[in-house]
Amino acid sequence: MVNSLTRFAEYMVERGVDWHCLQTALLDSDTAYPRVPCSRNNRERADCTKKRVLHWLDVDSQFIADFRKHELSRVKASPAWRGDNDNSKDTVNRKLVHIYQFYVWAQNIARYAEKLVGWTEDCAIRSRLCDSRIDQSEVSFAEKFPECFPSLRSDTGGAYAQHWATNDEVRAVAMYIDEHSSALIAERDILILELGRHVAWRAGSVSSLTTNLFSDREIAKQMREKRDEFLVTPPTQKNGHQFAFRVPWNLALRVNAYIYEGVSDDSRGATAVGLLKDGVARGPGGRAKLTRQSGTSARDTQRRIFLSKDGTPLSAHTVVNRFAKLFKRIGAPKGSGFHSVRRARADEFGDEMMERRRRLNMSTAKEDVERDFIELLGHAGGISYHAYVRSSGRTLKQSIEKQQHDEIVAKDIENSQLTAKLAYQGELFNPPERRKKSRAARR
Repeated sequence: MVNSLTRFAEYMVERGVDWHCLQTALLDSDTAYPRVPCSRNNRERADCTKKRVLHWLDVDSQFIADFRKHELSRVKASPAWRGDNDNSKDTVNRKLVHIYQFYVWAQNIARYAEKLVGWTEDCAIRSRLCDSRIDQSEVSFAEKFPECFPSLRSDTGGAYAQHWATNDEVRAVAMYIDEHSSALIAERDILILELGRHVAWRAGSVSSLTTNLFSDREIAKQMREKRDEFLVTPPTQKNGHQFAFRVPWNLALRVNAYIYEGVSDDSRGATAVGLLKDGVARGPGGRAKLTRQSGTSARDTQRRIFLSKDGTPLSAHTVVNRFAKLFKRIGAPKGSGFHSVRRARADEFGDEMMERRRRLNMSTAKEDVERDFIELLGHAGGISYHAYVRSSGRTLKQSIEKQQHDEIVAKDIENSQLTAKLAYQGELFNPPERRKKSRAARR
């Protein structure tokens, strides 16, 4: 919901919404409800001398419809868009649902306004989402969220086809890159794939990485600090975050070797951490060869690590499209691509985290594990939620299977004990000599 409301707030700012009024909420003594100056309900009473502009409580159904159109255009312009209109509309619908829910909260819980959301003509936002007179389970999606796009998948939560890359698929993509690309492009693409596989970065974060983040100086500095893992803060992150991510040392050193240009920026530190082997200088890495081959300068490359054939920075859009094609070439299912590698890593992390928490007798509730997901993914959004649900489901299934297995083993032991007991009792009441006599008499 935070991401949805952030996008909506940005749109309202573009439309000239006055957010200054939010900082000085008043208390109406008549109703004991908090009120906001300059709102639709009390603007006539407020001493508001500045230019009169749209307030966030003035939002109506038409404003939400305008945002829907604006957001759909933005989603389609995203590098991750694959041309699926239905998925795009579902993405926008999820944001609209959050906006409706926010305004219901503003009216019914925070009590910022009256007749803001409702089904009557005098309500600014038309919706039956807060109608307590009827059973909400019987209210249709279209009546709860009238400005959402009509969609067959809306009532099921907007679920659409997604794919979680398997280890076999990642290996197949790496082999395909190695066999069908030039040496320099193959080295670049496989390194990008490894970063997605082990660090779960988005395409935008990977494409924004700069050489100073993995320089000899930075490598030496963090090694002297004896860090367990190499810390990197990608310049581009979702929602403008600046999280530091943990990169395995072996992968960090591979990136360092890839960007090396033949001259270390920290020879003392490089020698100290073993980046120079037996006093022999390293040769230039794949990136340096690519820049020399294309004749580009540091200014042309913007010091980005991953470059295209002509030496210009590789865009997030290019990364997304290239890996979507690569996964398609190996026959991976629809929805496969660079982001599916991130989903798979989130799932693996979820399993590891749940197992660790269970082993240490720690809580596995969603609110208690969100921080762990933030450390890996940079936020606790959709992927972390789905990873948590899937990992919880697998953990529950494993627990049930283990319980069933233990019950079966216990029953087997009990049956064995009963069988042994019956056999023993049979020996007491029917000893071997007596059985021999009985057989002889029958003959």
